[in-house]
Amino acid sequence: MISGRDELGPWMTAHPGFDKIDSTGSTQTGKRVLESAAAGVKRVTLELGGNDTGIVLKDADPEKIAKALFESMFRHNGQACMSIKRLYVHDAIYSKLTKALVAYAGQLKTGDGFDPNTSFGPVQNRLQYERLQATWKQILESGSSILFQGKVPQGSAGSIFRSP
Repeated sequence: MISGRDELGPWMTAHPGFDKIDSTGSTQTGKRVLESAAAGVKRVTLELGGNDTGIVLKDADPEKIAKALFESMFRHNGQACMSIKRLYVHDAIYSKLTKALVAYAGQLKTGDGFDPNTSFGPVQNRLQYERLQATWKQILESGSSILFQGKVPQGSAGSIFRSP
């Protein structure tokens, strides 16, 4: 994996030492990658419009990275443009990492945003709350496995996310 500034992409796609290009970015950038890679008949995988992807390789230590990964996904209740939105995890550590993430999540508290012991307070505004509800509905309808679901304290007010 190599990352860099704007000049890196054209250099890599034109370089004869690279046989495969995998790029995440805008549709416009994807078109430029394809055009440049076509000259060398390189294999290309594009994730267009993608953002905030976390990649966990097989040599990662799930116990050491679980807290940082979780916090990078759910900091600000996940309402930040820089929060990780999805993880690609190597099969070799998938089970261990999901267990470590669930264990960490189980230690966190949902509730009053002014309580210093609260990790997850209310959602920032009604529109965001409704988006979360719509996303949750899609998750449930897709049949995806739910590995953990936090608890909302009885009597909690405001836009604290709850599953229906």
